[in-house]
Amino acid sequence: MGSAMIGAYVADVNIAWPWLLGAGGYLVSLVVGAFLMHDEGVRTTTVRIADIPRQVASRVTDGIRCGFKAPTVLML
Repeated sequence: MGSAMIGAYVADVNIAWPWLLGAGGYLVSLVVGAFLMHDEGVRTTTVRIADIPRQVASRVTDGIRCGFKAPTVLML
C-alpha cells in the first residue's frame, strides 16, 4: 500500500516516473537477493536427471499432505 501511495504522488509530477521507480525497486531487490543467496561453500552433491521427477512428485505430495493437515488451509 505504501508503494502504491508513493507511486500515485509521483505520478502527479510525471506519469512515467512510477514505472521507473518500480524498475528501480526490482533492481534493488535483485541486488539484495543476489547478495543474500551468495553461497560461500562449494556444492559437492550432484543431481541425477532421472531422480528429478520422483523428487518433484514427493515434494508435491508432502506439501499437499501438510496443507490438508493445516486448519487454516482447510477453512479456506
